[in-house]
Amino acid sequence: MQRILSFTFAFLLLFQGLSTAKEVKSSDVSKYKKRLAVLVKGERVDALYQLIVEISNLDNEKVAVLLPPAGTLVPNFKNYQAAVKGIAKLKNEKAIEALNKILAKKSGDFRAKVLIIEAYGQRKDELSGNAIVERIDKTVSHIKVSAIRAARTRKFKNAIPALIKTVEKHWGARDREFFEAQMALIDMTGLNFESIDDWNKWWEASKDSFDPTKVKKKGSGTSIEIKKAEDSVEFFGKEVFSKNLLFIIDVSGSMRAKDPSDPDNTRLERAKAQLNKAVKRLRRGTKFNIIAYSNTVRSWQKKMQISKKSALKKASDFVKGLQPIGLTHTDDAIEKAFQDIRVDTIILLSDGVPAKQNQQNPQVLIEKILKWVKDNNSSRKIKIDTFGFEGGGAGGLGGFLKKLAEDNGGTYSPIP
Repeated sequence: MQRILSFTFAFLLLFQGLSTAKEVKSSDVSKYKKRLAVLVKGERVDALYQLIVEISNLDNEKVAVLLPPAGTLVPNFKNYQAAVKGIAKLKNEKAIEALNKILAKKSGDFRAKVLIIEAYGQRKDELSGNAIVERIDKTVSHIKVSAIRAARTRKFKNAIPALIKTVEKHWGARDREFFEAQMALIDMTGLNFESIDDWNKWWEASKDSFDPTKVKKKGSGTSIEIKKAEDSVEFFGKEVFSKNLLFIIDVSGSMRAKDPSDPDNTRLERAKAQLNKAVKRLRRGTKFNIIAYSNTVRSWQKKMQISKKSALKKASDFVKGLQPIGLTHTDDAIEKAFQDIRVDTIILLSDGVPAKQNQQNPQVLIEKILKWVKDNNSSRKIKIDTFGFEGGGAGGLGGFLKKLAEDNGGTYSPIP
C-alpha cells in the first residue's frame, strides 16, 4: 500500500511539472483585455512587450488568445517575435485548441492568424501540425504562404501532400503560392522536379519511408532555383512569382545618368523598357500597380488593378510619361506600397541611397527604413525583391537593397 501511494505521489509531481498552466479568473481575463486595449491605443510598445511575456508565462487558454493581437495590432518586430515565441512554448493543449478556433474563423484579422501559424512552425505537437496543413488548403494568400513556410521550417512530413497539391493548383499561375510551395518541397526533399507528375510519382513511391528531417540542407532558401517557364514574367532577367504585385521605380534626378550597357540611353529609359516588358507579360487575373518616386510619390492607380488589356495600355502610358527629377524618398514610396493590404510581392528598383533635403547622414534614413519595414512586414510577409544600378557591396545602395531584400524573403539583383 505504501509503495502504491509513493508511486501515485511521484506521478502527480511529474504531471505537475509538465503542466505550467496557471489559474486565471474571469475577472483577470477582463483586466488583461482592458490593459491590452489601453496599450494598443497608446501604442506603448515596451509595455506591450511586458504584457506578452506575462501572458505567455501563464500558459492559460483564456488569455493565450490575446497573444496574437498583442503582437500585431501595433507593428513591432520585437513584440511580434515575442508573441510567436510565447505561443511556440505553450504546453497547455487547451491553449492551442483556443488558438485553433481563431484560425477556423472565416472573419478576423489575417495578421493574427499569420502570427499563430508562424508560431506553430516552431512547435512539434500534432495539434498545431494539423492546423498548419489545414491552412495550406485555404484561399487567403497571406495565411496560406505563412502555413507553407511553417511546414517548411518544421519539415512537417504530413504537409507534403498539401504542398504538392498547391504546386499543382498554381502551376499555370506561377504565383506567390506556387513559389513558396515549390521552394518548400525542394528544401524539404532535396529534389527539384520540373513537372507535377514527377512530384506525384515520387511521393507515391516514397511516402512510407521518406523522412524530411534527414535531408541535408543544400543552401539558403533564396539560393534555390526554380526553372523558368517559357511564359515567365521577368524583370531584368529575374522571374517574378506573384498575382498581387507592386512595382516601385526610382525616378529621381540621378536616373537620367547614362546606362553603362547602352550609352545612348539613360538608366530610367532602360528601367521603363524592362517594366513595360514585365507588365505586358502579366498573367490573366494578376492584380498590379506601379509607384514612381523621387521627392514625390506617384501611384499609377489608388489600388491594384486586374491585368486586362485596357489596364495594361494605361499602365504602359503611365510608364512612358515618367521623367527623372528630384531626390530619393524611398521611405515614402515603401510606406505608400504597404497601404494596399492585398500586395504580396514588391519589386523595388533604385540607383541611389535614400536621400532627403538637408540630410546629413544617409545611414540614419536607411536604418529607419529597414526598421519600419521589419516592423510592418512581420505579419504581412510581403516578399521584396530589389534591383540596383550601382551594383553590390557591403555599404551604400548595394548594402541597403541587399539587406532590405534579405530581411523580407527576397533577393537583391545588381544591374550591370
